[in-house]
Amino acid sequence: MKKYYGEFLATLILIMIGVGTTAIVAPQMTFLPSILVIGLGFFVAIYILANTTGFLSGGVANPAITLGLVINNRITVKESVFYIIAQFLGALAGGFLIFALVSGLVPEVSEGMLGTNMVAAEAPLYIGALFEVGITFIFVLVVLNITSKKNVSNTNAALVIGSTLAFLVMIALPLTGGSLNPARSFSVAIFEGGTALSQLWIFILFPALGGIIAGLFHKIMMNEK
Repeated sequence: MKKYYGEFLATLILIMIGVGTTAIVAPQMTFLPSILVIGLGFFVAIYILANTTGFLSGGVANPAITLGLVINNRITVKESVFYIIAQFLGALAGGFLIFALVSGLVPEVSEGMLGTNMVAAEAPLYIGALFEVGITFIFVLVVLNITSKKNVSNTNAALVIGSTLAFLVMIALPLTGGSLNPARSFSVAIFEGGTALSQLWIFILFPALGGIIAGLFHKIMMNEK
């Protein structure tokens, strides 16, 4: 049970710090500083959750990564199911807290105020979907490589993973808001509703697909048993 508690807590931390920064802090700034602070928020979230929950469950906090792990036999199928349930529950708790905080600051929560993921209005949905596959593939592949037993470097994994997530999110912000994580998108979309909720399937399905492709690619290239 400790590992599932770890995943609940890790995802809660990711949502509260990463998405919380997107929803509450960044809107107070101009465009470029807001992008930088959002990236910083996700970097700090990864660093904190890795060092506070890593010893419990690995601090995965992302169903797309979980899929990559199970493909490479690092966790069992049964464990992966409970990991994903715990991640979505942690995301739900974090999303509710952000919704409650924003609701207390403004008279009415309108579209985009909770840091939700949506495909830019001027872009076709399939472009946003394919982009999420691509950036999630890169992110999950980085996670699998840096945490592989075959990686003999002494690099701090939390710094590498946090930096990768931060920059990918910053790059993706204008197009999709940078999901790379089905639980992250789920966390606030169900409370905001509207476009974010109607497009939620994109940000659940396609990051998951990116994670699966990364898992298969890593298994073939690294020959992990």
